[in-house]
Amino acid sequence: MIVYIVVWTPIKYIGLGVKWLVGYPARKHKAELELEEEVRRAAQRKLQEEQRAAQRKLQEEQRAAQRKLQEEQRVAQRKLQEEQRAAQEIQVNGEFDNYLKELEIFEQLSQMRQQQLTRMRILKFELVKKVPRRLFPVLQNWIISDPANDLKVQIIKNWCNNNLSIRTMLLNYCREIARNKESASDLTELDLQFCRMVLRLGFVSYSEIPTYESIIRKYYLGMGIIPIKCDDLLINGRLCFFKAPVRIVAQRQLNGNLYYDMDNAIDFSFYLFSDQFEVLGNCHSCYLLSNLVNIQIDSQVKSSENCFMLLITLRNCSSLNFWCDAYTAVSLLVLLPLMATNKLQVKVDYDTEKIKCNKDNN
Repeated sequence: MIVYIVVWTPIKYIGLGVKWLVGYPARKHKAELELEEEVRRAAQRKLQEEQRAAQRKLQEEQRAAQRKLQEEQRVAQRKLQEEQRAAQEIQVNGEFDNYLKELEIFEQLSQMRQQQLTRMRILKFELVKKVPRRLFPVLQNWIISDPANDLKVQIIKNWCNNNLSIRTMLLNYCREIARNKESASDLTELDLQFCRMVLRLGFVSYSEIPTYESIIRKYYLGMGIIPIKCDDLLINGRLCFFKAPVRIVAQRQLNGNLYYDMDNAIDFSFYLFSDQFEVLGNCHSCYLLSNLVNIQIDSQVKSSENCFMLLITLRNCSSLNFWCDAYTAVSLLVLLPLMATNKLQVKVDYDTEKIKCNKDNN
């Protein structure tokens, strides 16, 4: 053991030292290679980083150039749109000026042109400034001077349906006129035509019905009533004073609640004679005015499409529920009680009397 330790240990470490000395050049060369590889890799990473930085810079420059180009294109497009809009405004303003001139001389236009104006697409005048203020005086004059002209009424209706400002201005104007007419003592045919126009335009809510009812009643009491000219076979030579389309609606009950069966309403034509009124549709019925007990507009039924529910209560007969336009509802609300009590003076003009006599002779 002593010999082993004394002899072998020095030999072992001497061998290791010789081995380390022999391998030193190789290890030094390997270290130099690794250092060179690390330097090469560092140079490569630096080059790649410089390339990426250059690429990012190029991309940023390209994006900046693209943004600049897009902004220039947007500015050019906005400028072009503004120029086009300005040109369009000039054109539309010119068209609107011509349109106003035609409305001002409406009666002098041909029938075909008048019809064309009722169908004109008025939405194109949205670009025109102060349309309501410029248009209102013309429509205002029509309402006062020629409310019975159906073509003018159609043009007014088109504007009211497409321009809230026009509708509001005309609505307020008609309310003011109606209040003045209600307090007037003498009413003319023009006043009745005004009521007819306003009611058919849908300018009336339930709360305003009494005003127009008062005007129409005052007119008929002062001027009397003239038979209408109608050649329907039902009339058969009789004097007819009012005709209008109505829908008869049945009132039903569901779970203890009453409702109007609008889904099964039936279309009829209403005829008013001196002593009775008749309805003609899928059947024909007559009702004596002397059996009239009550007539009213049902305020619980919401008005729809300018129609109201007219309730007529008759003696010894089921009540009638008429779904009709505002003018028909208010007119019947006035005429039926006045005719039933013989408070109206009947005026027969020459043409109506001539037609009646010819039919009697035939």
